[in-house]
Order: sequence, then C-alpha cells, then structure tokens
Amino acid sequence: MLICDALALRARRVRALFVTGLQEGEFPAADGENPFLSRGERDELARASGLLLPGAPAAERYLFYALCSRPTRWLRLSWHGAGDDGEPSVRSLFVDEVIDVFGPELFERREQRAAGALAWRDGAPTTLARLEQALQGPRLRAPLIAPLASPELMARLRERASFSPSALELWLRCPVAWFVERALHAEELAPDDVRMVRGSA
Repeated sequence: MLICDALALRARRVRALFVTGLQEGEFPAADGENPFLSRGERDELARASGLLLPGAPAAERYLFYALCSRPTRWLRLSWHGAGDDGEPSVRSLFVDEVIDVFGPELFERREQRAAGALAWRDGAPTTLARLEQALQGPRLRAPLIAPLASPELMARLRERASFSPSALELWLRCPVAWFVERALHAEELAPDDVRMVRGSA
C-alpha cells in the first residue's frame, strides 16, 4: 500500500487506487475568479450552450486523467459533502466530467456513508472499511453520536425561553460544538492565557 500525491503516481501502474480530496478549490486548485462570471455561472453557461470558458487549468485536468488511467483493477473517487464544521462542501468539477463520460447511472450507484460511519455491504466490511479500521484503529468503531436523551438536560433546555444569536450560529455551524461549549460548559484543558486573566481582573 502506498499513500502519495498525484504527481508521484502519474507514471506508475497500481491494482487499485483511491483518489481522495476531490473538492472544488483543492483539485483543481482555486484560481482567480473571473470578475464577470463566477465558476458556477461558467458551468451553467457551458451546460446550456456548449460554450466552454476558461476553467480548471489544463495541467491539472491532464493529471486527473493520468490518475484515472493508472489502476488495472478498480478506481475509487472520493469527496466530502460537508466540511468538519458542517458547512456544505462542493465536489470537484472533475467528478462531473467523469459522470458526463460514463452517464448518470455511475453517480446514482455511488456509495455514501454518514459521518464517522464505516462502509459495510451485505453485513461485511468493504475494502474501504477494512482500510479505515487498519489505519485508525478502534476509534471509529465507537457508536455514532446519538440525539440527546438525558431527561435532566432536556428539561433544562426546555426551560430556556430564548438563545443568543451567537449560540444559534454555533448550533448551525456544529451542533456538537454547541453541546460541548453551551450545554456541558466544558473547561479548557490548558490554563487561561496570563494576559486574558489579567484583562478580566
């Protein structure tokens, strides 16, 4: 097994290949936005009229093609639907180009998994699940975070008539962070900065 960047693999043959991190702004890398048409508007124009305006650099498109031609057995393309903070994440336009070549059935048959979940098929872990177990150990085998079930905590939350705008913004960004900071009132493991202590005094 080899973990490497795209440039290190472009001239090698492999049996199986995971291409990860296919996110807009990463692969292809973000370029300067056109002041008149955004990337999304250029894509819509291309779909509607067939007019292709400058988009992803040709070198990165060629590199993606080279990656897709390396495996001899199977190829897996991977991207995130959301970031660590819960904000939606846009997949790379290279994925859309692959879908255009092979048809929408390829995208409809894709496998998805929830955050923190392993990939299973017919009651047995897939190759990706076994790889994650080998790389990350028992941390991912813990149950996923479930909805709040503590009667005391639920009663305390229902007693509150309102929440501050910052609390609502934190909840929208990451409910787990809101729970830890606003409900559990967890204390920092590191001591407070001396200047902050001095300022609060």
